[in-house]
Amino acid sequence: MKRPSLLYYRTQLPGKEISNTLAVTIPQDERKIKAVSLEVAPKKTTYQVGEELNLKGGLLRVKYEGEEADEVINLSHAGVTVNGYDAHHHGEQELTVAYLGLPVAGSFKVQVTGEEAGPKEVAALYISKQPKIDYFVGDTLDLSEGRFKVLYDDETETEHNFTDQGVEITGYDAQKTGRQKLQLHYQGQTVDFDVLVSPKAAVNDEYLKQEITSAQGRKETLAYTFADAAKQAALVEKIDAAKAILENHDASQEAVNQALNDLKQAGTDLNGVQVYQAAKEELETLLGKVREKCR
Repeated sequence: MKRPSLLYYRTQLPGKEISNTLAVTIPQDERKIKAVSLEVAPKKTTYQVGEELNLKGGLLRVKYEGEEADEVINLSHAGVTVNGYDAHHHGEQELTVAYLGLPVAGSFKVQVTGEEAGPKEVAALYISKQPKIDYFVGDTLDLSEGRFKVLYDDETETEHNFTDQGVEITGYDAQKTGRQKLQLHYQGQTVDFDVLVSPKAAVNDEYLKQEITSAQGRKETLAYTFADAAKQAALVEKIDAAKAILENHDASQEAVNQALNDLKQAGTDLNGVQVYQAAKEELETLLGKVREKCR
């Protein structure tokens, strides 16, 4: 049985007009399909009027000629078409299936009953991507990376961010060390996730203290005395900033290290020695000229 090279299809969303005829190219390979059969029917068999067909759980078995192994594919595969479903027709309906334009052996039945389907209800929540889970005492909860999925009563799913509107997170205590169980609440359902809050590591500020002492000593040197006013002001500013970091008991090691580097750089940028040396050389040149004239 030879497969066609093009697959033609049309789509239609509820309440919308049917699309124009579209086509997709079907890759050709050496395998030739011998037969296609319905392996497993979809799980959902009962629908409310207007409810969209759900093919979840449905499988096809594709048999190839020769010694090629069978292939099992989902009914949601792009090459599968399901015919015969009418969401607005009450009663039992028999649906047929085709794969790449080839008829599939076997059909399945669904029942359309009741009134127009109402709003979907949330059946369960589950975490699809964990947010940040490791913290130090005092850290703010960071939910930016977290994602969760909502499973509805019709077996459909949607994915959301932890920061989406309507999501509430409870249970976090930034001052309590240890593992904490937090709750995510959404549309009447709850799912748990854990975070770990660790004590803050001791901050090493000894090098910063030494650098402050060294920087204050620079104010008595040529490097500071003859430096540009802006560079003098920059050093004084960095000394004051470093002292403020030492007085801040909540300062992180990163903040201490940054203050240390800034203070070192301000000391390196002092250009008093160069300015003094240039002035000295200029003065010696002038004195040399005066001596020449006095001879």
